[in-house]
Amino acid sequence: MPVNDFPSHEPVREWLDRLCWEGIIRQEAGDHTIRNGSYYREPDRYFIQSPEILKRFIPPLVKDFISWKDKKYITTPSPRESNKPTLCLDPEISCIISPMVESVLEAGSGLGIHRDGLAELNLTAGQIQATIAATGCTNGEIIPHYEQTAGGRMYGNNPASQNIPKVVRPCLFALSGDPLVEIDYIALEPTILFLITNTRIPDIGIYEYFANESRLSRADAKQIFNPFINGQHLGHLTNSRNEACGLAIKYGERGQVIRARKKWEEWNKAGRLIENFKAMDAVLRRPEFKGVYDLIRNIRSAAKAGTPDRTVRIIASNIFFKALDSIIKDLGIPAGLPLHDGLIMETPEPGNEITAATHFKNAAEDILNYPIPAKIKRIAV
Repeated sequence: MPVNDFPSHEPVREWLDRLCWEGIIRQEAGDHTIRNGSYYREPDRYFIQSPEILKRFIPPLVKDFISWKDKKYITTPSPRESNKPTLCLDPEISCIISPMVESVLEAGSGLGIHRDGLAELNLTAGQIQATIAATGCTNGEIIPHYEQTAGGRMYGNNPASQNIPKVVRPCLFALSGDPLVEIDYIALEPTILFLITNTRIPDIGIYEYFANESRLSRADAKQIFNPFINGQHLGHLTNSRNEACGLAIKYGERGQVIRARKKWEEWNKAGRLIENFKAMDAVLRRPEFKGVYDLIRNIRSAAKAGTPDRTVRIIASNIFFKALDSIIKDLGIPAGLPLHDGLIMETPEPGNEITAATHFKNAAEDILNYPIPAKIKRIAV
């Protein structure tokens, strides 16, 4: 069966099975272990089998997979000579993007990816999918086509560059040969939420405080807090859990063991999220966080009514683009790859990353009168 006749309606599991069948990746079953006295099976892992086959045959599969996900046809990314970067702005969004930032984004990322290095990584199924969708599977420069969302953020489309998994980022490189760093705001949207409601920010940090008070890890607190800001409520998680349970039972009755097991795993995960959600909600209901909680309730009500309140995201977008404008003007470097609240950029000179992080902090202070810090992570090849 030719690679390019991959049926676009197949689910992700069959998509991965097809990659295995073509020899592009290989699958290893997860180990069986016991955790906290309960039987547990580690998820299956997928490994890049042949980078050369990946380079040669993956584009049609990428096209079909993206078409299947988005329910529409999207052309496969092609090399720079036939794929000029584009920038689609929404004039109705109150987010300020300078002409300098626009021109640099339209010039391309200036970054590529070492595909041979992917063979050394133990990638999960989700990481493989995200890597293919985020890098375009070309051998040259990663060329996102940016579209502005209703919240003001600029997201790459075809490829979706902002979704590059963290484990894959060490395979990125600057076409100039300069070192790369990742700079990311620390709790940008939660901090905005506290500031616009005149609520005191905990000295140890927002995520850290709520993690301690809810008896959760920082990662779990962050996973719950961010959806709070965007209108998620307990009903979303309950519906997801009930849906997973129903599908697990249906697949089990049909003898589809693998699919049933996957849905039971989703059911368990949703159950843990519900408990974490309740713990965080109890802390947010304390009197000292009344302003924050009232605004979150308003955001939820607006989301239910179909009129989302994007105030926090628009402020965050203005801060980010102000920082990016200052970095480009000061350091004269390409825009790199914008992430959700951060940036992967090249650093031609030592100390460029410190200067960039300072611009991040100053941009927040200029708009909110509060210097929101940014963390720096060097990307080692």
